Amino acid sequence: MRKHDLYSMGLVLALSAAPCWMGSSALMAQTHQPTVIKKNVTLHLQKASVKDFFAEMKKQTGLDFICSADLAKQLHAITLNVKNMEASQVLDEVLGNQNCQWKRKGDIIMVTRKEKVQGHRLLKGYVKDEEGEPVIGAFVKVEGTNIQTVTDANGYYQLRVPAANSKITYGYLGMNNNTYILASGSHDATHHVTMTSNNELSDVMVTGYQTISRERATGSYSIINKEDLEKRHSTNLADALDGLVPGMQSQDDGRGGKKFTIRGTSTMNANKTPLVVVDGYPIMDNNDVDYKLRSNPNLNALERINPDDVESITILKDAAAASIWGARSANGVIVITTKKNKKKNAVEVEAGTQFSVGSKQNVQHLTNLASSRDAINYQRWIFQNDYLGDEYTRSIDNLNNCISPSELLLYQGLRWGEISESEMNAQLDRLASLDNKKQISKYLLQTPITSKTHASISANVGGWDTRASLQYEHEEGDFMGRHDNTWRADWQNSYKLNKIFTFNLGLNLVNSNRHSSQVTYSDLAYLAPYEMLLNEDGSYASHFHAGYNSDVLGSLYDWSGFAYKNMSYNLLQEARARRNRINNTQMRTQVGLQVNIIDGLQFNSKFQYETSRYTNTSTNGEESFYVRNMVNRYTLVDDDLAAAGTSALPMGAIVSKGRGKNHSALFRNDISLDKVFGEKHALSAVLGNEISNYYYTAWTLPTLYGVSASSAGVMGQSGVFDTYDQTTSTIEGVPSEGHDHLTDTWNHNRYVSFYGNASYMYDDRYGLSVSARSDASNMITSEAKYRWSPLWSVGAMWNLHNEKWLKDNKVLNRLTLRLTYGKNGNAPTSSSARTTINTQGGYIDDFTGLYPGSISDYGNPTLRWEKTATTNIGLDFALFNNHLYGSFDYYNKKSTDVLGTVNMAGVNGTTYGTFNNAAIQNHGIEVTLGAQGSVGDFSFSGNLNWSYNKNKVTKLYIEAADISSFLNAEYIPGYPIGAMFTYEYGGMENGIPTILDTDGNSYPITDFSIFYMKPEKMMHYQGTMIAPHTVGLNLSVSWKDLTLCAFVNGRFGGKMRMPSFNYGSLDIYGMRSNISAEVAEVMGKDGNIIATPSHMLPLPTTDGEGNAIGKYDYATWAFYYNSMNFSVEKSDYIYLSEIDLNYTLPRSLFTGNKWIKNVDVFGKLENVGLLWSANSKHYHPDYLPGSWEPQLTFTIGANVKF
Repeated sequence: MRKHDLYSMGLVLALSAAPCWMGSSALMAQTHQPTVIKKNVTLHLQKASVKDFFAEMKKQTGLDFICSADLAKQLHAITLNVKNMEASQVLDEVLGNQNCQWKRKGDIIMVTRKEKVQGHRLLKGYVKDEEGEPVIGAFVKVEGTNIQTVTDANGYYQLRVPAANSKITYGYLGMNNNTYILASGSHDATHHVTMTSNNELSDVMVTGYQTISRERATGSYSIINKEDLEKRHSTNLADALDGLVPGMQSQDDGRGGKKFTIRGTSTMNANKTPLVVVDGYPIMDNNDVDYKLRSNPNLNALERINPDDVESITILKDAAAASIWGARSANGVIVITTKKNKKKNAVEVEAGTQFSVGSKQNVQHLTNLASSRDAINYQRWIFQNDYLGDEYTRSIDNLNNCISPSELLLYQGLRWGEISESEMNAQLDRLASLDNKKQISKYLLQTPITSKTHASISANVGGWDTRASLQYEHEEGDFMGRHDNTWRADWQNSYKLNKIFTFNLGLNLVNSNRHSSQVTYSDLAYLAPYEMLLNEDGSYASHFHAGYNSDVLGSLYDWSGFAYKNMSYNLLQEARARRNRINNTQMRTQVGLQVNIIDGLQFNSKFQYETSRYTNTSTNGEESFYVRNMVNRYTLVDDDLAAAGTSALPMGAIVSKGRGKNHSALFRNDISLDKVFGEKHALSAVLGNEISNYYYTAWTLPTLYGVSASSAGVMGQSGVFDTYDQTTSTIEGVPSEGHDHLTDTWNHNRYVSFYGNASYMYDDRYGLSVSARSDASNMITSEAKYRWSPLWSVGAMWNLHNEKWLKDNKVLNRLTLRLTYGKNGNAPTSSSARTTINTQGGYIDDFTGLYPGSISDYGNPTLRWEKTATTNIGLDFALFNNHLYGSFDYYNKKSTDVLGTVNMAGVNGTTYGTFNNAAIQNHGIEVTLGAQGSVGDFSFSGNLNWSYNKNKVTKLYIEAADISSFLNAEYIPGYPIGAMFTYEYGGMENGIPTILDTDGNSYPITDFSIFYMKPEKMMHYQGTMIAPHTVGLNLSVSWKDLTLCAFVNGRFGGKMRMPSFNYGSLDIYGMRSNISAEVAEVMGKDGNIIATPSHMLPLPTTDGEGNAIGKYDYATWAFYYNSMNFSVEKSDYIYLSEIDLNYTLPRSLFTGNKWIKNVDVFGKLENVGLLWSANSKHYHPDYLPGSWEPQLTFTIGANVKF
């Protein structure tokens, strides 16, 4: 008999004979591998006989098959189409479906009828995706039974299955189903599954307490995965998020970063920013309201996180999604999940570096100053028309009232007669020919540069998962002397002690050193456009100081007997002589214990401790005007303003230092249930308790004087001293008697919380969720009815695509309807239930002779939590094999008990108080549309999100005392936050501009009775300055290993005030100011008035009878210049924020190198520019002239995986 004919042995041997040859010594001598065939096969059979099936299997595996003739006759024809599938799996599927089983003896496969096996056994394993990530919430079920379960947060599952042959199905939204045939037996089994994508959306919502699959989430949320973040190659997480999330708007935080609001503003005097949660723990952030914390130089929550450590970000928006966070969730929650190790028994190493270089800031945009000639022409016009306000006299009384060099020349030539008019004109012409912008750009600005290097290693050894990362970032800022160095380190560990206990440990460390000369664009704006930094010989030019009158200092004083003889001022010299350094170290430690009590039931205990410390040191060298002036100031002078004694301060540098520290502790315990009952009932629940403690303190150390290389400096003396302005004063920076610090600030908040959440899913079609939480805090009044915050939510969902009448629809892949309602809260950290006072050190009140103090907060005896009730209706869909997908959400947020500043009777000692009696409403729509597909080597994806939010202050007991108060009010009942009101321009009458009231009556702006009229009569509503419509678009196109991405954002529906000329009358009072560039729109280059300027009031000439307009009438121009309706324009714009290009190098370049797995190189352009804007000057509404503006930046970099 030929060996290859063994598959037909059953034709000549009875089944009863099989035991005889099965036990033969020849066969028993071979290796016993009962269910393992490590070969793959490809089969395409259509109603093939068993004989043909065995023949084809033998051909591809080289194995022989034995089957009895009787059994072969009973087997049905076989139809099968598989490609590159493991042979043992093919046999399991084909024979298992026909109630047969197989065993391997060496090179022979024996096929027999299954024996009936009684009882059950345990099947367990992990379900992961193609990248080794756990698939959370995948279902695992035994076909033909009610036995089913879902995978946990680690992708792990276990269930009791029949001992008989079983067919196991694994499924998850967005992935292809996986089937496994478990042969009969009595021993426990382990089976791991790798699931592949089928283009469907497979995101999971992470709340920080639970991980919920998209199929079972009732709430409204957005998910940003690591691929979205990696496309942008951002060094800052806030930059990476900008424009990606519908309903989440960003704005500059004033520190070079971004802060976000979600679905509008729901508060007035409490924190407006979202809560940030990392790996299930809320982390400390810089409060944007509490005056005690505003000056905190700590990096904010998003700045502390390395984007390369982030696996995903979930933005929780409505009550059902966020209410589990209770009284800190009304502003939304940003939940960040960091990366963990992906593969079992493997080590992965990643490293990368990138370098960015940007354009210098535009000096003209930073300062928005008129040209030298335009500025001098306007100043000359003021003098010639006698429009000066309080005129300047050279006296010691004007030591702190400042003028510019050109104004001084005009006084000398046109008022005092110190120089001839021709000499004055010659000197003014010389100044008009100068322009300091090039010198400012060269010496005070620098090219911004950022470099970042990062590395990470992750490993799994036995039951220990670990990942460690390190990042170093160096940044050179826009202004001279600005450079920052930041280190970020992260170490996450998970150790599975056994089947029951898992221990987690995380450590995060951030150290930041920020250096600057403290030069800002406002310093540049104090320089007149003709004030050069350096003379032609390279020496420092002399500038007129903005706060000290350089004319008085230079012409009235005899400095020969003072400590410092030179009292000239130069901004460049000042910048070079002063420096500021902020050193900040922040650490976060997280410890957790997970106890698997029984299948699906877990106990979790978590503890987090955060701490941070900072030191803020400012040093002014003795080359600076600040030091020279401070030391000379505390010197007694005679009647001729010459030194009559020595200074009370030593010569040398002056150093001031502030320090602060904060820490928080959080301890949480909860028990969670995640279980499938029967085949159709899934229940997930969590119940727990949390206590937390947040403490912040800061203090200012005494100022040190006379610091040098040989001296650490001394503290200033207490008492009152003579000063060079012939008055007396205490020395600055000296603490109050009995105190070690100038100031002491502290803030201590404590919370106790109880929470619970439960969700139920029936047959993957109908879902319900309920959540409740109550918080108590020391910040709230002690009255029991106010102290606790019972916050809750309910939600429901309907997966219509799983209904029988839609399940087989070839166009519709997903259709889910969601409905939620609930209440979230906000902590009123900016107020107090009791009256608080603020005491000040450093100087003594001239009248009382005591250190002054004031009432900081009059107190709110019924202070309580702010509450926001949110209704959300949502619809999610996917079409055409998931190539087109999207979502729609409508929400209505009503915030009550909002902390508002209201009017109160003056008998209480104040006319204003802060109480929980305001209300705000936000309602809007969010729409997301996405598409993905591929053609050959080309693939594309895109996402468009649009959101609309309408905001309104529905309740606030406050009345503006006058029009000025009304114009400056941020919150006006019946209008949105950020409402814009203006006067209505009525044209010129008798040479005077007029305004119209709401009835159309005309008033000249010189009529001072206007200011005492009711604001509602005179003011006209123009719209909101906060754009209600926000759009984000990101597109990605790939060809083979080359990917191009673009990010666009836009805002629509808002209003902006265009920059306008301020019609200054050159008043001599306080700090000097310069002429803005808009003077060119009311006055020509020749100094002549433009009769009909666009969007501005014309300069006065004569009245209707030919009489000159008086200076007191002209002074009213300055009251109205920025409040006229003609200065209002639409703030709509479309901005191309980023273009990214990424290329994955061919693997062939690393042939022979077994260590390198993947190399990506990339380049990107940031802040590309405006594509379109609605305003007439093509300004970016967020970066108007006179402010910092983001510049075009180019980045290159590479990432390597080992």
